[in-house]
Amino acid sequence: MSSYKVAELCSKANEEKLETVAIVDPPRAGLPKKVISVLRGNESIESLIFVSCDSSNKMAQGNIVDLCKPQSKSLRGDPFRVALAKPVDLFPQTPHHELIFLLLRGGALQRWKEETNPRDYQNEKEKNQIQESVAPEETSKSSIPDATELTVTDELIQSQE
Repeated sequence: MSSYKVAELCSKANEEKLETVAIVDPPRAGLPKKVISVLRGNESIESLIFVSCDSSNKMAQGNIVDLCKPQSKSLRGDPFRVALAKPVDLFPQTPHHELIFLLLRGGALQRWKEETNPRDYQNEKEKNQIQESVAPEETSKSSIPDATELTVTDELIQSQE
């Protein structure tokens, strides 16, 4: 499917305010930058399933990083976050495998957090309420993230920069 067709479908979904799940299974060469741009720029896509032919494929890793990087001049739209990565052995008795990523953002990411780990979500919610009640000058301005805030995606992004 051409990047034009992807842009056309995404534009239609956005106009109709549809909740859209995108599924991509790119070739070994990875997704073209235009497709990544269209996927990120479409607000109606909050869930993205990315099928990678090999976990060591640098192009697929680059695509995941581009989908998850913070917004910039070249990457418009809210970034996705890796919610789940699962290896799948479609070719038993061989070294080949597929790796399936579930990338989420916006409301889908929030629902995922609530449903998969309600206790952690509740603790995070309480932590945010406490931080909001503390005066701004009393809060720490540390640029070092809490160890619990690091995710696979954040580590991938930092290693690529």
